[in-house]
Amino acid sequence: MRTLLLSSFLFLTLFLAVPASLLAQASMPTPPPTSREIPFEFEVTRLPFGSTQTITVEVWDAQTGGNLVFSEVHPNVKVGFLGELDLLLGSQTNGGIPTSVFPSEASRYLDVVDVSNRPVLIDGRKPFYATAFLFPQVPPVH
Repeated sequence: MRTLLLSSFLFLTLFLAVPASLLAQASMPTPPPTSREIPFEFEVTRLPFGSTQTITVEVWDAQTGGNLVFSEVHPNVKVGFLGELDLLLGSQTNGGIPTSVFPSEASRYLDVVDVSNRPVLIDGRKPFYATAFLFPQVPPVH
């Protein structure tokens, strides 16, 4: 009897869970790989507090001067009441940031400019720092 109850429970669980998970997968668009979009939060900028701005986010190969390797326009960005900005670099580019922008062992620096091409970050370009991450392996369920 116990075996029959356990078998019935497992069957119902699978019967209900599999269609629900398939439905969830079918209704969700496939996001770009996480490495193609990078979230940024800037605490202080030269932009007017509480305004809405169009900004261009730029990736350079040097702290000053150098070559522009990627840029992306972000329209209608809300500037916080202390001048802060939140944005997702790569979100305005089809497919996200191209992998060629960040070749292995290359230094990259981020700048943000307003519509008149003036830098808005207080201390100039910000260096990118890579952080290692790992997805833990989930043990199989027996």
